[in-house]
Amino acid sequence: MSVKKEEIGNQHLKLEIVLKAEDYQPGVEKSLKDYARKIDLKGFRKGHVPKGIVKKMYGIEILAEELNKLVGQQLNEYLEKEKLKILGEPLPILDKQIKFDPNSDQSYAFEFELGLQPEISLDFLEKKPSIVRHKIKIDDEMLNKEIEHLQRRYGKISQADAVESDEDVVKVKLEELDENGETRENGIVNEPAIGVEVFKKSAKSKLKKLKRGESMEIDLKKDLDKDYDEVLSEILNLQGTPPEHDRFRLTLLEINHTEKAPLDQELFDKVYGKDNVKSEEAFREKVKEELSGVLANYEDQQLQRDIADLVMEKTELQFPEDFLKRWLKNSNPNLSEADIENEFPRFLEGIKWNLIKTHLLKEADVQISQEELLEQTALMIKAEYGLGGDDEQSQMLVKQLAEKMLEDKEHVNRVYEMLEESKVFDLLKDKFEIKEKEVSLEKFKDLNKKKK
Repeated sequence: MSVKKEEIGNQHLKLEIVLKAEDYQPGVEKSLKDYARKIDLKGFRKGHVPKGIVKKMYGIEILAEELNKLVGQQLNEYLEKEKLKILGEPLPILDKQIKFDPNSDQSYAFEFELGLQPEISLDFLEKKPSIVRHKIKIDDEMLNKEIEHLQRRYGKISQADAVESDEDVVKVKLEELDENGETRENGIVNEPAIGVEVFKKSAKSKLKKLKRGESMEIDLKKDLDKDYDEVLSEILNLQGTPPEHDRFRLTLLEINHTEKAPLDQELFDKVYGKDNVKSEEAFREKVKEELSGVLANYEDQQLQRDIADLVMEKTELQFPEDFLKRWLKNSNPNLSEADIENEFPRFLEGIKWNLIKTHLLKEADVQISQEELLEQTALMIKAEYGLGGDDEQSQMLVKQLAEKMLEDKEHVNRVYEMLEESKVFDLLKDKFEIKEKEVSLEKFKDLNKKKK
């Protein structure tokens, strides 16, 4: 048994594994005896079928099975021994068809091509490069809007026959349309509540002319003043999967008109609990504090994107692209050549980021414990189902639900990846000099759009 290595390109190897008769014949002989004991063949007592007949009937199958087993073992042992870090999986080279002959003691050669992971250097981080954390300025206009939102949230709601103002909330039925403007068969249908302010000027004008039960067509990208990802998740209740068409029929089901609650003690008590806030000034400060906390999450997300972009830009890695395209096609036979070419840049970015992430976690010897998986799952349950009680019964219920969810391998992988990403950015933040820069909300939105 021998292995020969040949470099055929950048980060690209060919391995030839040769198996001689003495390598595979012992296993073949054992399998022939096992078959002879097990098969039930007419004219022979069970377990007494002659080896020659067994060989004639199953010899090729047994030989192929033994050779494949030995090749797999030898390949894995070689990769481990040589400490080769590969991309994807080894691809068999099938230039010529191997003819299995159970009656011959010939040698068999198997060839594979491998893509190797490039070496990663993040030396530029040793100089602690600077990066900007854009902090959203909370001006009077933004604060007043948030307070007005609370006034409407806790205000008196009444049903209206037509849209009266931008502050109204409409419940609508959205039905996906096909290219002919007809309701798409098995298309997306949802009945969300949408603030009238979300609609752009022309669509808003049409909406205000509708009465309950009447319909209009909208384009999700052109007619809604909202990030498209948020449209998918918040309005269509989809998780990142865009519809085939962006045109929908909107049917007006309900119009909720809200009369703003007065800015008084009753409102302060409803929002923050009885007597926790006792003046308009204190109320404004409390709202500003909470708004700052919400905006901080968006600021952190933007910072993470900026850090990831900079690290990706500064880290030059060479990949065996031709090999990866063949591997991608082999792993996804339904993908066309055009699909692979279109998706390949994003696929390559994903590989690059995963290699960087793995390098950082390994370098810092970061481990994720079962307790962390349980804690993160519990937080997800609390957020999704609103189970935020601090009493013992609520905590026990959340823990039981979390333990049950951790029996699902897919959920564990998802949470594990989420925690890995979080830990990677914790590591990276320490390697940067972070400077804060205050920007308006509009400027921040523009920065956010450029990153997508």
